[in-house]
Amino acid sequence: MNNKNVALIVVVALILAGLVYWFMRPSNEAIAPIDGDLNTESQEVVDPNTEPATSSLPPTKNSILVSAQIAGEFVVIDDVYLETPGFVVIHKANNGAPGDVIGKSAVLNPGVIQDIEISSIVEAEMEYYAMLYSDNGDRIFNASTDMPLQGSNGQNIMARFQVSN
Repeated sequence: MNNKNVALIVVVALILAGLVYWFMRPSNEAIAPIDGDLNTESQEVVDPNTEPATSSLPPTKNSILVSAQIAGEFVVIDDVYLETPGFVVIHKANNGAPGDVIGKSAVLNPGVIQDIEISSIVEAEMEYYAMLYSDNGDRIFNASTDMPLQGSNGQNIMARFQVSN
């Protein structure tokens, strides 16, 4: 190979490495609670004692954030922080409270997890809940043995969301 070919290969490799780094680097988005009415398009943790993240450090309490969704065959959970292994479970709303389970994630390891896609048919003009559950250790969701995670106020950690067309 001549020097021009070697230089061209080095330049192309550097550009590719830069692109890979750009797309694979972690996001610096912070999870913060949303104040106000439960009818907002995006809803944070029900636990009001959870402190909003103010830096790129992960939150220190279990939390979930989900935006309004489009009707279809899956739900995308924006952000989850788990202190221990657990699940995100989708419930259809029943008189303003979580009702039947209609979808669940695979077991999630502790830490910050973003953009979790959960197979679940959701209909327009309906309300749903995304709720955090602990894993009993078998890494398989079972509603009778895996319990909802609760915040410091004793309430289940969940986010209500609406679905549109």
